[in-house]
Amino acid sequence: MKASIGYLVIDAVDPERLAGFWCGLLEVEVDSMIGEGQFVVLSATKDGLTVGFQRVPEAKVGKNRLHLDLVVEDLDTAT
Repeated sequence: MKASIGYLVIDAVDPERLAGFWCGLLEVEVDSMIGEGQFVVLSATKDGLTVGFQRVPEAKVGKNRLHLDLVVEDLDTAT
């Protein structure tokens, strides 16, 4: 089963604020917001990378928290 990277997701206490910074840096716009700002997804970069921000309740204490969301054709089969 082949998987591809769907999104680079970054945990944030304030996703909308963080998205503003990254939009300017990557020269993209906010593509969508899900769940009253729980998730903020940016439009894809020129290289095809899509960055998203996920609200978490706690502030970052140590290393940056991010993960890759993978996409597969059939989630049940891949699982």
